[in-house]
Amino acid sequence: AGRNATSAGMGLGINAGDGTQLRGLRVLWNRIGGIAVTGAFIVEGNTIARNGGFGIVAHGEGTLRGNTVQANGGKGIDAGSSGTLISGNAVCDNGDDGINCAHGCTILGNTSYDNGSDENDHGIACSFGCLVRDNAVRSNSGFGLSLGAGSAYGANVISGNQAGTVSGGNNILLNVCD
Repeated sequence: AGRNATSAGMGLGINAGDGTQLRGLRVLWNRIGGIAVTGAFIVEGNTIARNGGFGIVAHGEGTLRGNTVQANGGKGIDAGSSGTLISGNAVCDNGDDGINCAHGCTILGNTSYDNGSDENDHGIACSFGCLVRDNAVRSNSGFGLSLGAGSAYGANVISGNQAGTVSGGNNILLNVCD
């Protein structure tokens, strides 16, 4: 378990395996990326900023909660596995998607804005089977939400995204869109 420390100026800030708990860390200015975790994990209350590549990459089942993920060269948060909860994060000014999940994530109560460099970079993206609720998604280069088959969304506030508000997915609750 990592707590209350800084990782700066390395190739990869933190690379951790099963059972990892990372809380209260500052992960800054790393060339490849910020935090990479696999297996079961909790990544909570960290600041991940200005890394050359991704902010957080997570493969396994766990929780990404209450992190500030900003100004990274690639995706802000990139989760690859079913069962991951992505909740209460502030994700902004990243070079690619703000939040991306390959399949089966629950994405709740995040703020994702000013992410991406072209129309293929979205505020929140999911390839398959995600639940996306109660997020504020604004001013991203692509769609606010770009969702694949089996994904559902509702109660989001979506505004000012260059490609549009929502692509794909099933609307299950009223959203506020411009």
